[in-house]
Amino acid sequence: MSQTGTPIRPPLVKGTPLIGSLRPMVKNPYEFTLKAYQEYGECFRFRVAHRKYVVMAGIDAGRFLAGEGKHYFGVEGFWGKAMEFMQSPHGVTGVDGEIHQYQRDLMKPLLSRKAF
Repeated sequence: MSQTGTPIRPPLVKGTPLIGSLRPMVKNPYEFTLKAYQEYGECFRFRVAHRKYVVMAGIDAGRFLAGEGKHYFGVEGFWGKAMEFMQSPHGVTGVDGEIHQYQRDLMKPLLSRKAF
């Protein structure tokens, strides 16, 4: 929060009016996000047409998301509709916490190097 009490938002990647960052995202999403990371830092926003995205990248962001960030972010917002569409409410990508860990433990032998 700023001193005035308004939330501080990450910087917005410059884009074209109406379509935002559509062209560079379609052309090469990896290159676009890498350049944005290098120019704007570990946390930035961008628009693609009417959709808005926030990127948290880098070692510090990864550590935050793996630790304290677990209390602030969940998979429901991103994977919820997909899991509903696939009629898989307990799919490993669509759940957090103990259920997720249990499913990963079950799949570990199937996804090991030895299995391949």
